[in-house]
Amino acid sequence: MYKSRKTRLPNGCSIIAMPMPDRELATIMIGVKTGSRVDPPNRKGLAHLLEHMLFRRSAAYAGDSAMDRAIAKIGGLSNASTGPEMTWYWLRVPKAKAGEALKIVAAMVLKPKITPKSLLLEKRITFQELANEHNDVRSRANCLMEDLTFAGTDLHSGYAEYLENLNDYSIKDIRDFYRVWYHPGNMAVAILGGDTDRLIAQAAAIFGRLKAATAPAPWLPFMPQEPAQPYLHAKMEGSTMALRLAMRSVPLEHRDRIATQIVGKLLGNYDNRMSRLFQGLRKHAGYIYEVNSSSDHLSDAGIFEFYTLTLQPFAQAVMAQIISELQRAVREPFSALEIAMAKQALTTEVLALECNLEDLGVKLLMRELLFRKDFDLGQELDRIAECSEADIHRVAKQLFTRERRYLASVGPEPLPVITDVTSISRPPKAAMKKSNRKRP
Repeated sequence: MYKSRKTRLPNGCSIIAMPMPDRELATIMIGVKTGSRVDPPNRKGLAHLLEHMLFRRSAAYAGDSAMDRAIAKIGGLSNASTGPEMTWYWLRVPKAKAGEALKIVAAMVLKPKITPKSLLLEKRITFQELANEHNDVRSRANCLMEDLTFAGTDLHSGYAEYLENLNDYSIKDIRDFYRVWYHPGNMAVAILGGDTDRLIAQAAAIFGRLKAATAPAPWLPFMPQEPAQPYLHAKMEGSTMALRLAMRSVPLEHRDRIATQIVGKLLGNYDNRMSRLFQGLRKHAGYIYEVNSSSDHLSDAGIFEFYTLTLQPFAQAVMAQIISELQRAVREPFSALEIAMAKQALTTEVLALECNLEDLGVKLLMRELLFRKDFDLGQELDRIAECSEADIHRVAKQLFTRERRYLASVGPEPLPVITDVTSISRPPKAAMKKSNRKRP
């Protein structure tokens, strides 16, 4: 199992290296402790727009396609992502080219050239990205769910505000945001594979000469507020209905995080084909193609949710069965066999991080930037093995209390009007048979 090494420079920047001598590829990543949670007032999405801008030009790659050409010449694959609390950039290359990759990513993040023309072009591109998400039932349901679960906090999606105000964002907005958040004390570098000793020295030379600076407090503590209603629906024509049922969960460093993830595997995760909802909704009823649970954990908040796509006539029955399984999980402990299979599914997911260097790098960077801690695969596996049946049942009961549930749907018609997500009931059998005859 791979082990990481960490160096912290005097200016606060951390360099995390993971030697992987048996791998032919290397990934270079830079994480910045910033994201949608620190978007300025009336500037929702600014962190994301800046992420787009950094791929345009830099001092070393000043032409319109100079950076793209440099990446292509070394056979690189690059991307970036903006989360609530961290933005990260990565470049995957053959390991012999890792030094050049480090130089390119550092130039991208440390010395960008932000011009009016680049901003105009990226606004167009970003608007298309947002429009695509608006027209995708999955993405739109996710935005609705964030607005419900994190109502009144800096974690709400802000999608509508971003779309409405994007054209007003100025060069000054972008440059001011960059100046506040993109400095060495707010950054970490991850080196996965390649000649790690040489790459550490190279990263220390590049990042070590940056001047230290102090960032403002990153975000306000999470103070949950209840939404006006527990159910939101967005109308979208077609035959498909996207359903997301969520509840607030625990933060990243909470002792119940692993138990929460195991509960997800038990009930609806696609990695566990014996999960109750996969078996009930797909195998035995044929109502859905996929059902999944996700458990996202931030520094001081978390969300646990179920997501599925179904046909409109089956939506009410699908929700009724999901809620029935939540009630069952509160009443009855999971069997020892179910727990063993769910633990194995989570173990496989953790071990698979060694095959996906970008996902592993995100784990390393996030633990370092948010907590100044290491992410250790071996410790993660130990926590899974040590999680008890009693802990799993206790967490299920805490998660699935009725006041914690929020429902978002996107499709042709909303579910029957409800005041409480627990009031959804299964439709009469006659209606079910009628719906079955309509199935394409």
